[in-house]
Amino acid sequence: MTIRILSKHETQAILSKLQEQFGIKQIPGILLRIGQERIFLYQGSLNEKQIKEHEKEIPIERLGVYFAKEQEDGIRLSIEGTQILQSQITKNIYNLDETQLEPWMKGNEILLDDYAKSKFDDNEKNDADDKYKEIMDKNKLNVKELDIKDKLDNEKKDVDNKNNLLTLKNKSSEPSNLTLAKSVSNNQSQVMSKSEPNIGWASDFAKRGAKLDERSREFGWDKTISQKPNKGFVIIKHKDDFLGTGKASELKISNFIPKNRRLRERG
Repeated sequence: MTIRILSKHETQAILSKLQEQFGIKQIPGILLRIGQERIFLYQGSLNEKQIKEHEKEIPIERLGVYFAKEQEDGIRLSIEGTQILQSQITKNIYNLDETQLEPWMKGNEILLDDYAKSKFDDNEKNDADDKYKEIMDKNKLNVKELDIKDKLDNEKKDVDNKNNLLTLKNKSSEPSNLTLAKSVSNNQSQVMSKSEPNIGWASDFAKRGAKLDERSREFGWDKTISQKPNKGFVIIKHKDDFLGTGKASELKISNFIPKNRRLRERG
């Protein structure tokens, strides 16, 4: 069977898919294609030119390790592929627990009940946390500033409540209302004047705070993000061991462990 070294353009296309699926940023070696779908990774000392020269002199049936299989719906990494790239894999990971490990190694699929779905890495929450940090940096908001904002909001609410109560109590007396309104206005000024010199941005903080609240709802920081199954190829992992790739749907994760590598029944 002919071995074909992938071009830089083809390698980059594979890398782009791997980055989208699993967060991979670099392929450590030369990619070769054997057949239509199977991709091998060579990490030896020969360069591309030397490989081609050897191929002309002797028939080469296999070079490197079986790395991945390219399919219409994505790249399915082999067991060796996940182990080679394990330090780069950051998303679409399914963590097996002790009860799932042996059935998986025997070639069984995983049925996704509510408990099994919880074993997916919470990648959405990680992405949301990154966006949260980015916005926090952009607006230069920190814990101390947020505490000050909460304090200002609470003091303003107290003033508003007093204003409402006093207005209702003295509704029939217009001069008294004017006096009270002036008093409330003075109280509000005192509240702002106590804090504004120290923080410098109190005048527009409410607007930025409202924007942050809106972003919080958009990215889901205002609630716990529940884990849910990722459709498509997922990396199977048990503790620190990477065990290949499965394919997740709404109801199950399909198992691709070759029959000759599956764990045999005891006895």
